[in-house]
Amino acid sequence: MINRTITSYTILNYFSEKGISQIDLYVPFACKCINKNASQTVSIEDLKKWFSEEYGLSKIYQGVFVSLLKKMTSLGILSLGGGCYNINKQQLIKEIEKFHEIDNSSSIEKLCQKLILFSKENFGVEFSIEETQNGILRFLENHDGDIILDEKGLIDRVARQTEKSKKLNYILSKFIIWSKDNSSETFQLFKNIAKGHALSSLLSMKGVCNYVGKMSGVTIALDSPIIFNLLSLNEKVNFDMSSELLGILKKQGCDFIIFKQHYQEVLQTFNSTIHLLYTKDYSLDKASRLLKYAVRNKISASFLKSKRELLDSILSKWNISICEAPSIPNRYSEIDSVKLNELLMKRYLDNNVEIDENKRKTIENDVDVISYIYRMRGNSPASNLKNCNAILITTNTALAYASKHPELSNVCHSIPVCMTDAFLSTILWFCYPDTSSDINEKVLLSECYNNLSLSDEILHRFYSEVKELDASTPISEEIMLNINTSRMVQELLESKTFNETSLYTDKTTAEILQEIEISRKTEIKTLSGTLGNHDAKFLKIAKSISSIIVFVIWLLLVSLIVFLEFVDYSNWSNIWKILFNIISTIVFLWGPVCWLISKLEFFNNKDYLSDYFTLKIFKVIKNWFDK
Repeated sequence: MINRTITSYTILNYFSEKGISQIDLYVPFACKCINKNASQTVSIEDLKKWFSEEYGLSKIYQGVFVSLLKKMTSLGILSLGGGCYNINKQQLIKEIEKFHEIDNSSSIEKLCQKLILFSKENFGVEFSIEETQNGILRFLENHDGDIILDEKGLIDRVARQTEKSKKLNYILSKFIIWSKDNSSETFQLFKNIAKGHALSSLLSMKGVCNYVGKMSGVTIALDSPIIFNLLSLNEKVNFDMSSELLGILKKQGCDFIIFKQHYQEVLQTFNSTIHLLYTKDYSLDKASRLLKYAVRNKISASFLKSKRELLDSILSKWNISICEAPSIPNRYSEIDSVKLNELLMKRYLDNNVEIDENKRKTIENDVDVISYIYRMRGNSPASNLKNCNAILITTNTALAYASKHPELSNVCHSIPVCMTDAFLSTILWFCYPDTSSDINEKVLLSECYNNLSLSDEILHRFYSEVKELDASTPISEEIMLNINTSRMVQELLESKTFNETSLYTDKTTAEILQEIEISRKTEIKTLSGTLGNHDAKFLKIAKSISSIIVFVIWLLLVSLIVFLEFVDYSNWSNIWKILFNIISTIVFLWGPVCWLISKLEFFNNKDYLSDYFTLKIFKVIKNWFDK
């Protein structure tokens, strides 16, 4: 049986594509619930219960139903009297007849079957129809538009996941990316489900009405990862999402800046990554996102140097100004920077991220920039996007969470000072669907790639265990070089852990080292086979050169005899005469002897002189090639 919640998401998306927006999207749902379950009156509690029973939409808070009933009253479907909402049956039926739902149950079942087959064939993991449906819902819940506003909800959802469901989250990300290129129908259906879920989440989000309104004059500060996205130094979908997001904001009349701290951070990341790629003196557990991306995609130091040279031109293209710290407004009290630093440090430590000097500097930069955004907002609370003055856009969810902590400032803003690019993109898609029709797709794909991006916690554990093993049983230099510089480690860790720390076992590190060793030996064997193929070519070349050398020797001897025929050597010493006679005899017998050797079985049909030169020349060629 197909999950009602998933089908409801497709219906919700269907209504949105018909031009219905915001709270009006729930009107068709409410009308059908009332028509089925009520005869004369309806209450908020009734409607909330029916939404859950009929459509599986149980996470809608009460305020939404208050607004919904008011909307239905304005449409004449309900009337308020005697302390309750009375039903106008005639208008109710008329409203229901406006909308004809499409039953996507069979299509959703096919999607699940494809996912089951994909998982079995590519990962050897089998799921039931029910498991895949629950997995799709968990995937959407973990990555929808309200994550930044509901940290506790996210933590609770993650805690409830089983080992198998964690694997499915990874496999589903792979499946969505695969379907984008290989099954447009499957991808479109999943996109519709995701859009319906995003709509449901945003409609249920407290304070969503605050995000409605033009953003003209709002200053958008960009974090360093956004700049790397614009430089195409991340997955292509991240470039697409950042470009489209900035394009929408530019049309809204926003101004773009990057604070000097983040600009210097971009340059420092470039310089250190280029240096490390040249020296190969690094390990991936301490690597920046840029270095990991470069190793994974075999990007050279020289290529990064060319990208670095394009930095200022990219900033110029998007009219991104480099800014110093803004001035402190009158009677303004600064945020609690110490508290923000502590919050960020704790989050990184909880995720086993090593806090080295570079990380400390990054945290300091982020704290400074967050304080700058608060300064730019001043003493007046930002109640909506239009009057919020400034926003920091980042890809760092840790920074987005920490910056909205209520104890940081005396001024409480309804609009967060820091948002993820995914969250703001979803909000803009929700509020202005006509101007950002494709951005929801890009957000979905971006989240999929984020799921597949190997966590720092997994990398840290792997390298820590490698160091322990190396201390007790030294690992060869070849394998250590492979561990530190090859993309193979990342790929193996992903395949064995499904990018979930809890799936990392005591055997994982040893298994990966074993596979690296097997791979190295296979490469050597393959190379040997390749060299074996080359040997035949080398031998052929050596024989040709040997034949030329033998011919030249014979030609020189004949030339010498001919030359001596015209020379008077009667006065030569006896030694020279003997030598000349020997040479003359050799030249004379050369032809007959060579013919005789080739014909007699005793000599095995070999040309010993030619073979001698052939062997010597072959060794020279092979040694040169090997080097």
